[in-house]
Amino acid sequence: MSRWTEQLENHPIQETLKQLKACVESELKDADDVEFVERRRFQKIISAFQNALEQVDPEVITFSQIDALNNYLTKNVSPQATAYQTSGAVQDLTNANNQLDSQLAQLALLQPFSKGKKQKSVTAKLETVVDDFAQAVAYKKKELETQIGELSQKITQQDKKQGELADLIETRRQETDAQISEWQKQFSEAQESRNIDFNTFRQTADT
Repeated sequence: MSRWTEQLENHPIQETLKQLKACVESELKDADDVEFVERRRFQKIISAFQNALEQVDPEVITFSQIDALNNYLTKNVSPQATAYQTSGAVQDLTNANNQLDSQLAQLALLQPFSKGKKQKSVTAKLETVVDDFAQAVAYKKKELETQIGELSQKITQQDKKQGELADLIETRRQETDAQISEWQKQFSEAQESRNIDFNTFRQTADT
């Protein structure tokens, strides 16, 4: 192994690219089609840099170019990618992708120093399938959210009706209790009046 090969293999950019890729490898739990596309593009560019560095001839490149690339990625891309990994905010990932735009020229500059190996890349057809799938997932998600919203609204309405019915039952119960109480009062008063009349009648009869 030449000293240039060893220098490239141990260069900090290898770890930088590895960490950037890890920022977008977590499981997607609640993503839309925009996040799918942003993730795919970010992964594609980082993988392209990794592939280019694997294929480049270390003995014919300028390491100052690799140093500059690593410094840019560390200062401008890593903070945005790390923020996305932490927060899950798609805008952070979009910002990271935007920061990568200016470095695509660096990727092109590495190509002439390739050893001639074919670079593996995702085909356009596969990308179309992935995009279509992402859009279908996003559409289904919105459809389910709409259905859940409608169901929640119906449940709320049923709960409201049930509450109104419970209030009505309680009102009727109180009215019934009040009426029964009134009847009992009237019955007691009538009974007492009859007792008085009866006693008066007996006293009159005895005399």
